[in-house]
Amino acid sequence: MQERVRPLRPGLSIAHPSVTAGTLGGFVRSASALAVLSNNHVLAAGDAAAVGDACLQPGPADGGGAADRVDAEPGDLPGGPPTGPVPAGPDVDPDEPVEKLGRTTGLTRGVVTAVEVDGVAVQYDGVVHRFDDQIEIQGTAGEFSAGGDSGSVIWRSRDRAPMALLFAGSSTGGAQGGGVTFANPLMTVLQTLDVVWVAQ
Repeated sequence: MQERVRPLRPGLSIAHPSVTAGTLGGFVRSASALAVLSNNHVLAAGDAAAVGDACLQPGPADGGGAADRVDAEPGDLPGGPPTGPVPAGPDVDPDEPVEKLGRTTGLTRGVVTAVEVDGVAVQYDGVVHRFDDQIEIQGTAGEFSAGGDSGSVIWRSRDRAPMALLFAGSSTGGAQGGGVTFANPLMTVLQTLDVVWVAQ
């Protein structure tokens, strides 16, 4: 969703002031604060941000400006929140039906086509980064994601367990030709940031 929305909720356009727009994936809690979860290239401008920089909702590409600065304040996720337990990597299985709510493509459904994928090459600001142990997803009815959906949390359809954080994708390729989406296992993200998932 690309409009200004309060209270905040997953699926909204959000970004650092120097970035176009990405997606607010959900909320996490550190030892001292509640925070929004998205991608580094969405909220921290690929490590170029400084502590105290604004986070805008909506992102600049969607009309966000200084008056749209936000603090973490959870709201509601349409269709029910991803409320199940966050599964560890081995519990994410191929052929698992999944869903996500993103800023650009909204609510989409897909299926996990591969797990523990190594060597995923993604270019950010002219630099190619490689990622290992990633999850690959394809849409079941067209594309699963598009530009601006970065930062979306992906959940398992069967139990709404949040399982991955979308960070890249393509518009071509895959078994159906509609492209593939890549996501970090959410448990890895939470452990790396030393935060816990907040049930939406």
